[in-house]
Amino acid sequence: MKTTMAVLAVLGMVAAACGGGDDGPAYEPAKADAIAHAALLSPVDLPGSGWVIASRDQFPDNERLDAAVDSAACTSAEAKSKAAKDAASADRAGRARLELTLAAKGSVQISTTIDHTVSIQNTEDATDRAMEAFRALAASDDMGKCLGEVVSKGLGSAPGSKVTATTVKAAGSVPNGGAASAFDIAITIQNQTLEMRVESYVWQDGNAGVTVAITGQKDQVTAEVVKKALDTANAKLKTQQGD
Repeated sequence: MKTTMAVLAVLGMVAAACGGGDDGPAYEPAKADAIAHAALLSPVDLPGSGWVIASRDQFPDNERLDAAVDSAACTSAEAKSKAAKDAASADRAGRARLELTLAAKGSVQISTTIDHTVSIQNTEDATDRAMEAFRALAASDDMGKCLGEVVSKGLGSAPGSKVTATTVKAAGSVPNGGAASAFDIAITIQNQTLEMRVESYVWQDGNAGVTVAITGQKDQVTAEVVKKALDTANAKLKTQQGD
C-alpha cells in the first residue's frame, strides 16, 4: 500500500499547484508560508475522534506516477501531472502540507487518510495553466488505471489476487467550481474482497490553490467526512485573506 500512497501524494502535489482567478492576489505572497500553514486542517476539524497528524510538509516533488509501474496509463498520468507541477513551481510563493490519519480498527482494515495541501502563488497566470492541466488529468481514466496497476504490482504473486479500478462520482461538492476525481479500487485475494475509495478535490481562490485527497476503506470515506473536510478547508483558507 506504500506505493499507492506515493502515487496519491503526487496527485495532491499536482492539485495544490492549481490556483487562480481574475482579481489581484487575495493572499499576500510575502506571507505565503504562514498563510498556507494557518489554513491547514487539524484533527479537531474532522468528524469523530482518533484523527492524528501523520506528517507535515513532506512534499513528494521528485515522486513520479510512473515510477512503480511502466504502463501507458501511468505514463500518460505522469505527463499530465508534470505539466501541472511545472506550470506552478516557477511562480510559487509558499506552501504547506499536512497528512492526517484515522487508524484502522475492528472491521476496518485500512486507515483513512486525508492529505491537505495549500499553495500560494505570486501571480495567477501559471496557476490558471496548472488548473487546466489538472482538469485534463481529472477528466481522464489514466489516474484510476494507474492506481489499479500500482496496487496490483504491490500484491505481487499473491494467489487468486485481482485488482479492479473504477472511476466513480465523487461524494462531495468541490468548492469554487473546482475539479474532483474519485475511484473505487477493489482488491480480491483468495475470494476475499476489500474495497478502497480514493477521492481528490482541487479548487482555487484568488492566488491560492487547495487540494484535499481522501483515501480509505470505501465505507469509511463517507459523505460526512468528505463534506466536513472540504467545507472546513475552504473556510480556514478564506479567514487568511488580506493577511
